[in-house]
Amino acid sequence: MYRTLKKLNISRKKSICASQQEREDVKEKSYKYRKWLDLIDIDNKRIC
Repeated sequence: MYRTLKKLNISRKKSICASQQEREDVKEKSYKYRKWLDLIDIDNKRIC
């Protein structure tokens, strides 16, 4: 998982400052990460 987050240039912090959340690049990375999470099949423990 660490390597995937690094490739997507996403940090592993729990949260970010409110001012950073409004930046377009942060919004885009968050969106991509959430879309990636949707691909994970929890029952079969694999990425579709």
